[in-house]
Amino acid sequence: KYKENDYDSLGVKKLFYNIIENPTTVASKMIDLDTKDIRVIAEEGQSYYPAWFMNKDLHIWMKDRKNIDGKTFGQVLNSFIYSWPKYGHLLVKKTKDTISVVPLQNIISQQNAKGLLDSDYLMEKHLYTPERFKRDAEVFSWDKQKVDAIYEKYKDADEFIVYEILQDIDGYDDNYFIVPEDGSEIIFSDKKERGELYKELKWDDIPGRTLGRGQPEKLFEAQIHINKISNYKAAGLHWTSKHLYQTRDSGIGRNLLTETDNGDIIIANSEITPIINEERNLHAYQEEEQRLDTLVNKRTFAYDTISGERTPA
Repeated sequence: KYKENDYDSLGVKKLFYNIIENPTTVASKMIDLDTKDIRVIAEEGQSYYPAWFMNKDLHIWMKDRKNIDGKTFGQVLNSFIYSWPKYGHLLVKKTKDTISVVPLQNIISQQNAKGLLDSDYLMEKHLYTPERFKRDAEVFSWDKQKVDAIYEKYKDADEFIVYEILQDIDGYDDNYFIVPEDGSEIIFSDKKERGELYKELKWDDIPGRTLGRGQPEKLFEAQIHINKISNYKAAGLHWTSKHLYQTRDSGIGRNLLTETDNGDIIIANSEITPIINEERNLHAYQEEEQRLDTLVNKRTFAYDTISGERTPA
């Protein structure tokens, strides 16, 4: 979408010719991680049979086990392959023997660390309704007295924020804290290793920047340029599609498109001629569009053969 609005200065809706979605989907297709790709194998010298039975047991577990959002392990893997090339950074969290993808928009960290797990502080925002807050507090065994106090404070609110913080703070032995948005209470605290709670993976590692770069960010400039071309082309075709006529005869005072019928005979003292206004720049538009299509494929390796198209006979 456009950053400001979807309409130009004349109030006409602007075209958005999306060139990002297909390369991102192709990248996800190339990863194509599935539960069948996770296998238990016997090391050299070990019996093959225990590993075979454990492998069967593991696949049953991955089929039946669901995370806190109700997703099976296979669905969680699907969220991996769609999120990683799209956002350029995958942050996965382990919670209560389950794993889930963390939305990056909920993370607060340093912007110039080597990675999220190397940031001096790592905060995750959770948007709670009062009832869900109480349910999750029971699941995670948070301090009941403090939870009840927070619930009473926010019970009439539609939603409120709870922060999950990983940071070394002077005067505290713990480095893991659960805090409501007003900072009035530490609901829960513990000592945790970041690597045990979170795992991260970058698509493209950019030095001096915490987050990785995904397929859409690679194509920002191409997307902006193709949108300009598309809107220039649409505006040109809007005007050149009109049929305009001219004559020196002042007696012709009607619209030839709406006020004449097929077979009408027009008597005029001066000839009626069309105004030449056809689009003469279509070839330049097509050449520029092809150039950008080639650039997109080169930058993202999203050629037709990769996406499954057959080559010409």
